[in-house]
Amino acid sequence: MQDNQQTGIIPLDFSQESFLAREIEGLESVKLEATRNTVSEFVRSQGVSLTDTEMETVITVQILKELNSIDLASLLLRYKYLRKIRDDNLVTRHPGQYASLAEVVTEAGILVSELSRIVDLVEIVFPYLGNTLHMEQHYQSINIKRCRCLMKAK
Repeated sequence: MQDNQQTGIIPLDFSQESFLAREIEGLESVKLEATRNTVSEFVRSQGVSLTDTEMETVITVQILKELNSIDLASLLLRYKYLRKIRDDNLVTRHPGQYASLAEVVTEAGILVSELSRIVDLVEIVFPYLGNTLHMEQHYQSINIKRCRCLMKAK
């Protein structure tokens, strides 16, 4: 899978979809700044000392928890942060000592069955819709509730 330069590890080409690209960037920057501030303040108030890696891990998991909307931008960002947690093995680096990715997503309010749907939608369904059916212009009207019908629970 090739990474898209504009959206990090999200495997979709948004070069023709500036609305969605701006929506994702805006949502991510707001969530990231707010989460960094919240985590930094909490760490300071508790007198806890975290390494840079632990701080990055806590922020990444916290962003995942806060991406609880059902719009497409949130779905794509959930995918991005799930991949980051999985690929960078952040589960083992979190000071909360999670045992598995399933435990992280459950605490983030994501059902384990939903986890596989998020990955399938972003890695399989959306690229198919865009590349094969040429539906790039319709991405902004798709949300996770509508897409659940495309995927059977695993």
